[in-house]
Amino acid sequence: MQELTAASGRQGFSDYTEGRIQTDEEAYRAAGYSEAEAKMAATWGVTLPQLSQLESLAKNTVALAASYRQAGDENSAQAALQMAISLGHQLDAASETFVPLVTRLVGIAAQRLAFEAMDPSSAYGDGTVQQQLDQLAQRRNSIKDLVKQSAPFQEQMTTDDWLNYNERTRSFGEENAIGWLLNRYGGK
Repeated sequence: MQELTAASGRQGFSDYTEGRIQTDEEAYRAAGYSEAEAKMAATWGVTLPQLSQLESLAKNTVALAASYRQAGDENSAQAALQMAISLGHQLDAASETFVPLVTRLVGIAAQRLAFEAMDPSSAYGDGTVQQQLDQLAQRRNSIKDLVKQSAPFQEQMTTDDWLNYNERTRSFGEENAIGWLLNRYGGK
């Protein structure tokens, strides 16, 4: 619990995904891939094993809250739930430029798990727990709709468009890149 408390006070995560992509890109070029192929393979082939571990951490923290609640320690239960919410919020609001949408979705799921363990009518922030759950559902649906809208255009993209999309994703985030894609192809 002490380690979780110390970690929850930190801002952000040390994520080495960008460095990994850069190294992979260089390896693909050295293996004879074209510039475009190297960039695409490195960006979209990167694995994110930390996400399943962070999702498990959120689940375990919510389970810890339940055990505290069973033992009659509501303060510790609330503290554990707040840690899970904080973890999820950090994933969803990550400020690094390359934050895959799946990272944001895991963050939303972590927050949802914690809020679902609370009384929906209890106060939280400027509203209620239920309002927080509703906002998370809206955010999740917004991301899924964005991806769904962009899928048909991916087949129409030229190599240059894919490279541009890839660079936008790495520089401004995946949501921004999808917005660019929708503006570029949605108006045709």
